[in-house]
Amino acid sequence: MKNHFKTVRFNLDFMNTVHYILFMPKLIPQLEEHIINTAEKLFITDGFDSVSMRRMANDLNIAVGTLYNYFPNKAALFFSIMDKSWNKTIAEVEKLIRGSEAGAFETRRAVIEIIYRGIKDRGAFARKTFDYSNLENHSHKLKSFKPDWQHDLIKNLTELLKPLGAGFSGTDAERTVQSLLASIRFFISFSESDDEAGNIDFLLKIAELN
Repeated sequence: MKNHFKTVRFNLDFMNTVHYILFMPKLIPQLEEHIINTAEKLFITDGFDSVSMRRMANDLNIAVGTLYNYFPNKAALFFSIMDKSWNKTIAEVEKLIRGSEAGAFETRRAVIEIIYRGIKDRGAFARKTFDYSNLENHSHKLKSFKPDWQHDLIKNLTELLKPLGAGFSGTDAERTVQSLLASIRFFISFSESDDEAGNIDFLLKIAELN
């Protein structure tokens, strides 16, 4: 009888182990980063509107509920992609400011080049992601999801760029940063000229004048 109970217990333990292996949640290292990278690729290839959370979960080979545990909707994913890109730009700027042995003017120019190219890359991503005939509707939805995102970004950039002096360190430093970002977006989106060096020269004058 004792041997019988041992056998039954062994069988139950074995079945529980098999069940755990077969049905345990998928453990993917750095899952959040993997989700963001996958979402970015899908948005570029298929567009924001065409990609559902379920489709994304299928491509990631995870349950859709797991995806929602990390991101409540596609807008949250979009902002995570933007944050990742801006964090890369900010890290490059920080590294340059800390390690630069050039003069203040040359350092300001190099920093503006980094910000310019980062915005250019993000603009290319946005053009591939969104249907521009419906851009106003997209902008409204995204802003309503995270209304303070741009304001927080400008505040962080203003603090970061203070050591550069000129317009970045005065009482209107935040306005200088706003003008800089708006001008870069204009050049990239609407200017017929693709003269990056000339555009950066002009942006540098904005920083000097403010």
